[in-house]
Amino acid sequence: MKKFFVFAILAVCLSATSCSSYYRSMKEPNAYIELKAADYTLSEPVTAEVSVTYILGIDFAHLFVTKAANAGVFGTLLGNATQSMAIYEVLEANPGWDFIMYPQFKTESHGIPLFQTEKVTVTCRLGKFNK
Repeated sequence: MKKFFVFAILAVCLSATSCSSYYRSMKEPNAYIELKAADYTLSEPVTAEVSVTYILGIDFAHLFVTKAANAGVFGTLLGNATQSMAIYEVLEANPGWDFIMYPQFKTESHGIPLFQTEKVTVTCRLGKFNK
């Protein structure tokens, strides 16, 4: 009975915790659209950098708070959560753009599997459709 009571209190405490998620998104068209260079404007290259520390394979800093992007990205697929966080930082620093053009990711990992740091730097151009 005592074990059940301790387990019940533990379950209530865990369910009472909260977590937060932050997302930036851009709409992606489902239809094929042929664009010419005069139809859009590209920005100068922009860069963002994100560092993540994994302890036992878990990113405790972003365990309950997630900053990720779901964006109109042309030219690549996002490979992991750290790349998504880097795209989020680009969008957060540069509001008002319609799409991301050909992001390039540079990833550096240091440490051992028990304690590892990963740094992702993204460089891309942002695009805006002309009126």
